[in-house]
Amino acid sequence: MNILHYCLGFPPFRRGGMVKYCIDLMQSQKELGHNVGMLWPGRYIDSKPSCKIIKRKSIDGIKSYELINALPVPLLDGIAEPQYFTVLKDKKVFSDFIKNGNIDVIHIHTLMGLPCEMVEAANDLGVRTVFTSHDFFGICPNGSLMQGAELCTDDHNCKDCVICCKDGLSINKIKFLQSGLYRKIKNSSFLRLIRKQHLRKHRGAVDNIMKDAENPVRKSSVTESEITRYKSLRHYYISLLKRVDILHFNSSQSCEIYSKYFDLESRAHVLTISNSTIKDYKEIKQLGSVIRIGYLGPIVGSRKGYFDLYNVLIDLYNQGYNNFELHIYNQMSSAYSFLICHEPYNANQLSTVMKNIDVLVVPSVWYETFGFTVLEAMSYGVPVVVSSHVGAKDLIINGTTGVIYEQGEEELKCVIKNILDRPQVISELNKNILHLFSIKTMDVHTKEIIRLYQ
Repeated sequence: MNILHYCLGFPPFRRGGMVKYCIDLMQSQKELGHNVGMLWPGRYIDSKPSCKIIKRKSIDGIKSYELINALPVPLLDGIAEPQYFTVLKDKKVFSDFIKNGNIDVIHIHTLMGLPCEMVEAANDLGVRTVFTSHDFFGICPNGSLMQGAELCTDDHNCKDCVICCKDGLSINKIKFLQSGLYRKIKNSSFLRLIRKQHLRKHRGAVDNIMKDAENPVRKSSVTESEITRYKSLRHYYISLLKRVDILHFNSSQSCEIYSKYFDLESRAHVLTISNSTIKDYKEIKQLGSVIRIGYLGPIVGSRKGYFDLYNVLIDLYNQGYNNFELHIYNQMSSAYSFLICHEPYNANQLSTVMKNIDVLVVPSVWYETFGFTVLEAMSYGVPVVVSSHVGAKDLIINGTTGVIYEQGEEELKCVIKNILDRPQVISELNKNILHLFSIKTMDVHTKEIIRLYQ
């Protein structure tokens, strides 16, 4: 089978869970004898219809194709100028590419930079298209369904999209970030520092706008023409998704959220995912007198819920609980001795990380489509406490192989207090994982995906 994946690109230029999943899936498909390539959005030139596809050097046996003058790629900074993201492109470019490559399946991992004409060309030629949900870009311009630090439960018919995206990147900045020059210098220490500062400033600015009803930006009038542009943007992406043959949701939560925006019909399939690092490492955990609680996400911003967990543990510590430690893999100063900071880890160090914790907490505030840390922890037999906003809760039998709580500090406090009062709960969950939880390796998942194509 000739399979073309559409993703953001290869490391080191592009990283993250979506890219890793896509590359692991391509490698696994290649090992099964399939012919595999990736098309990725490259240099952005202008808003004209012209575009072209150039073959680049293959990477580890995977063909690489750059889409020149793709649509802009905003990443998670929001879209400040939506009119540039719905520009029509030359469909013949995609028709010729699909025919010349004799492509059987196009697997789409992101809508960023993707012209609708590629899906239209595939439809015209009878080529199967599949979309995997890794985020909420398309129904949300910043991909997160967050209004600053709060969940976006009502965008007031796209009015709040205008406000959320006030601090989005200009089209000229996006053009630089998609340039060949940026690819060469992206990993310089100077640019890493600039990106870190930008992320902190950007999220802080949006948080302040959305949480403060008296903020001048929040109070400022939003024109109908601005709202219309964001409505048109969402319509563009929903129309694109309606043309896709198979909608693969990596969690039931993803499927549920997308279904609020358009009718998924019979094209929706919920299938949890995996990656190449997942193996069956499950083992019995021996508890000490101190319960080692692990948190593996970032501490910047409010979306991952770190400070929800930290505040809960401060409250319990002040109530007299001293039989726990919180292990994080970031550097943070604290007046509390229970906080143990480690250096960030890489994939090769994951087994050591899992040996150092007794229970993992994933307290996400935002809706995570999946979340690999849950699967990673359970593959080592580590019990997991997750908020109801974590898509990977699909893997857990609540109260048997893990704990799912309704997102919020009070609910989380009840769960952790119960664990500290009865540490044997962890041992029971651990034993149940060993007996009841079947590890889905990448080989198994790849065969599921191939069946989904067929």
